Amino acid sequence: MRCDSLTTGSRALDEVLGLGLPSLVLVHGGKGADRSTILRAAAISYAAGCGRAMLASTGSWGDASTLGGLPQDALDRLVLIRLSDEGSVVAASRAFALLDFGLISLDNASDLLEVSRAAAPRSYISLSLSRAASRRGAQSLVSLSGGPSRIRGYDYWWPFADLIVRLDELEGPVRRASSARGAALFRISGGSISDL
Repeated sequence: MRCDSLTTGSRALDEVLGLGLPSLVLVHGGKGADRSTILRAAAISYAAGCGRAMLASTGSWGDASTLGGLPQDALDRLVLIRLSDEGSVVAASRAFALLDFGLISLDNASDLLEVSRAAAPRSYISLSLSRAASRRGAQSLVSLSGGPSRIRGYDYWWPFADLIVRLDELEGPVRRASSARGAALFRISGGSISDL
């Protein structure tokens, strides 16, 4: 999945995420940490310069204008899936397993409990993402809500996680990301990510 043009917009953040490495990365943080912005930026960057990417979410897509400036070939390589019921969770899991995605961003994964009360679809989706990383060299980024003491939905993901990244909102547009790979300060303003 090596791709030199892959970036969130902040090289320091990319390093903390291990962006571009085959892995299942859990990204968590409180409200205002901009998890969705980071996952969306990674998926768009991969589709624009590297290959096929998927952005799956239980929530809204946020600001759709972030897709408006993409060239048609990038839009053709970006698959958007809304996880709205148990069937869509199972279908997305099958897509992860069968299609050749280089990067998969699963946003609002903590909210899968509201989409499907059964444990099987949630376990299936986490296992599918883990297999995509280990068997095909894809990278999966999964956002979970909650603070450091209790990450909501963590129990379905920790057995498969290669890296856990904590996001913190600092002052104004400044954010901090930390993981076993180190820590980074970066800025998110108007949906754009940049180094400080």
